[in-house]
Amino acid sequence: MKNRYFLTTDENDKITQIKAYTSTNESNKISLDIYIINKDFLIYLIRDGLASGERGSLSEVFARRVEHMKMIGYVARDFVARIDSIKTFYQANMVILQKEIREKLFFEPGRIYTKVKDEAPSKYMKSAVVKNSLIADGCVIDGYVENSIIFRGVKIAKGARVTNSIIMQGSEIQENATLEHVILDKEVIIRQDIRLTGQKSYLVLIDKGAIV
Repeated sequence: MKNRYFLTTDENDKITQIKAYTSTNESNKISLDIYIINKDFLIYLIRDGLASGERGSLSEVFARRVEHMKMIGYVARDFVARIDSIKTFYQANMVILQKEIREKLFFEPGRIYTKVKDEAPSKYMKSAVVKNSLIADGCVIDGYVENSIIFRGVKIAKGARVTNSIIMQGSEIQENATLEHVILDKEVIIRQDIRLTGQKSYLVLIDKGAIV
């Protein structure tokens, strides 16, 4: 919970207090650090803080001034994940594999739109087995994939096994390689017969462009 802030609001959702996380926080309202604010007022706050020798995040700036400002909170009732570490990045991706969460994110009103990079549909070869996974366009799958997120343009060869992992775009897993609880950055090559095994609490991370 490091660097997270808790909010206290009144009956009209006016924010009355912003406090950094401690083990004794009474509020269960966690700030997402998302603010809609007038640009001129934001510039004023930054200049005022610099003139006063203040340091810290925008949340800290607001926390010191909340009593003199009118701040209204908006309750995010849908699925929200705060990603501030490798662990929370992995957890947020794995949660998307749950059908009810996935449908809320991608199929209900208020959809998330990102940059379009369409490729040909992924190709599943005779030996491919895929269970509970999300696989982007442009992949060639000839191995076993379970509980994993596969980005676009990934190649998984015959005999390879990928479970509980996140494989980013352009990566290649060669024949009979095994990956479990692994995060591969972009354009990584995992060579034939290589075995990488992490744990849910201790993930294996491979840097962009690496050959293992």
